[in-house]
Amino acid sequence: KGREIGKKTYERHTILKSFLLKLGVDEQIAETDCCKIEHVISEETFLKIKEFILRRFLVFLQAWSL
Repeated sequence: KGREIGKKTYERHTILKSFLLKLGVDEQIAETDCCKIEHVISEETFLKIKEFILRRFLVFLQAWSL
């Protein structure tokens, strides 16, 4: 159970930081902010951000495969 919680927290951290960096937030600020956000964000909102990031990544991959 502890490992599962750690994995979930790490996933939230990396996706939220990636999202903030894509928005143009300074890396140090993104690191600090995602540490705070990951503990209070709802599951629904996190999943929407994750879907957004994954969709953008897929578009990027499709563009490179042309």
